[in-house]
Amino acid sequence: MGDAAITGVRPAFEGETHPLVPLFGHQGRFRSRFMIADYQALARTGLQGVAMERVVQATVERFLAAGFDAGRSICFLQSSVP
Repeated sequence: MGDAAITGVRPAFEGETHPLVPLFGHQGRFRSRFMIADYQALARTGLQGVAMERVVQATVERFLAAGFDAGRSICFLQSSVP
């Protein structure tokens, strides 16, 4: 595994796709870290509580369906980092 690749994305609403999806194919080449930027989404959309949780969950589900491999990469929630 080579260099690190760290990137982030705001949680997606139903039907939206992410530009990160093509990066999932490079998980074996890079130490990949994918941040779900919920603080940025809060500032931009005002979603809070259960609504934000649903959007974050939908984003993670789409990541998994698109090929995110938890054995080779890390996905983390921005608000969980001190």
